[in-house]
Amino acid sequence: QEYALHLGPVPFEEVKRFATKYQDSPVGLRMSHAWLRAQAAEGDWKMILKHSAPGQFGEEFDCLYYRAKYETGDVATAFRNAEKLWSVGYPQSSACDELFDAWKAKHPITEHQALARMEKAYRNNKPQLASYLERYVSPARLAVVKEWREVYNDPARVNKVDRYAGWGKAAAPLL
Repeated sequence: QEYALHLGPVPFEEVKRFATKYQDSPVGLRMSHAWLRAQAAEGDWKMILKHSAPGQFGEEFDCLYYRAKYETGDVATAFRNAEKLWSVGYPQSSACDELFDAWKAKHPITEHQALARMEKAYRNNKPQLASYLERYVSPARLAVVKEWREVYNDPARVNKVDRYAGWGKAAAPLL
């Protein structure tokens, strides 16, 4: 608890000793996570890069790692991985927001990306995410996307296949 109150100035070696000593306990991992979050809150991006790696602690910390890459000038690596982290079928941690905002400012979300993520969201039973993604869909495709939502909520609607005949391949993910 004492560490948790003052994590910013705690040297990494001390955190590492603590985490190693209590590695068989959830408190060791929580300490490492809390320390990395504290470094991000203080904007110590170099420290995050030095003491973490992608895949080490999960997607929240991958976002912090790639934000650190962005903040220290490795924009290409940051954005390449931001797209991978964004393209999943579930909402990401709020730790990803700043990275995603920077990435989207330079690389606006395409309709193709939105539709691909929307399909993943529906497959993961995350209709709220799918609805959020509708903002990236062109007016020409909006009718298909809205029907997709309706079919998700009422699968029996798909029995009226003739309603989809005019949509061609656009109706494939819905069906």
